[in-house]
Amino acid sequence: MKILSHLFAIIIFLAAFSSCSKNNTNGGPSGGNGQITIHLFSKTVFYPDRCEVDPANSEIDAAPIVRNDEIKGYSRTDHQFFVSQQAFKRLEKARDKTGFVVALNGNAVYYGVYKPFISSSSCDQSITLSGWIINNNYILDMNLGYPGALQGVDIPDLRNQEDLIKALQKQGKLK
Repeated sequence: MKILSHLFAIIIFLAAFSSCSKNNTNGGPSGGNGQITIHLFSKTVFYPDRCEVDPANSEIDAAPIVRNDEIKGYSRTDHQFFVSQQAFKRLEKARDKTGFVVALNGNAVYYGVYKPFISSSSCDQSITLSGWIINNNYILDMNLGYPGALQGVDIPDLRNQEDLIKALQKQGKLK
């Protein structure tokens, strides 16, 4: 039964990102304008003794928490997504240490862990996501570790992955 539920979740995720249109201009991970989405995990499994998502054993929620049209901008230097109020409100319902994935055209760019700024636990081995509001801007802050990067801990930094930046640039969303 568990295998069927995993299979069903994968089918739903794939269906959410497929397109039957003959005029699809996405052109794969780096083609077209690129559809960027952020998904939370409905079940997050971590590698043993690490604050790092094990995507093979976790379950991604098929519905994105942030859709491409809800991304208003991205700061390459601060690693911040500026999103709509509606997307931000959906994130507020997430629990501490929930896994997430940033996807481009349905393909994972990077995985991370949601860590609200009020969290008292650390997360040293992952890209982390925290949300905050400043001057009516709804910001998703992508950091290396939480509360920050530790010296000697190497976290692969995929926040400015080339295809992601190209898609954001083509959409005029780079700040």
